[in-house]
Amino acid sequence: TLGEDPYLASEMGKAIICGYQGDGTDMDNTHTAACLKHFVGYSASFSGRDRTPAYIPEKYMQELFLAPFKVGIEAGAMTVMVNSGDVNGVPGHINYHLLTEVLKNEWGFNGFAVSDWEDFIMLESVHRVAESPLDAVVKGFNAGVDMSMVPTAPHYKTYCDLMNQAISEKLISTERLEDAVRRIIRVKMA
Repeated sequence: TLGEDPYLASEMGKAIICGYQGDGTDMDNTHTAACLKHFVGYSASFSGRDRTPAYIPEKYMQELFLAPFKVGIEAGAMTVMVNSGDVNGVPGHINYHLLTEVLKNEWGFNGFAVSDWEDFIMLESVHRVAESPLDAVVKGFNAGVDMSMVPTAPHYKTYCDLMNQAISEKLISTERLEDAVRRIIRVKMA
């Protein structure tokens, strides 16, 4: 991250987003979409190690951890990468409250949320909150993850088959799928 101070992280974050994406007008071939990482609480793990749990009281979540992300969204960041660990006992990739209620609904984020590397797999194998790869895909996608980075390595086709199964079994709604597709296409078009 850019430091522990939310104001400093916010100001530096805005400058980086502007550097990546340009001045807010149409993006040209010298710019690219910014990705805010890792939404949210990744830097607060007890162990200080990658992908490990964090416990963050709501007051500190609002004042210290969410604030720089909100500023980044207001500055126009187009993508957000989800925290691989869990915060307050909820893995980032199934945290509907943070991904959908806060990021998308409350803040009006219209870009897309992408998983970190193989994190849908981790919902079953590490976090133990999914009973199967299908359950992991359904829970992550329905929580608000729009794109999964390497969901079932090494075979992406497995993920495609699981998504098709989840949609045909109505475990993922057409509306949710269309929302994710719109978000991804919007960023690609920009």
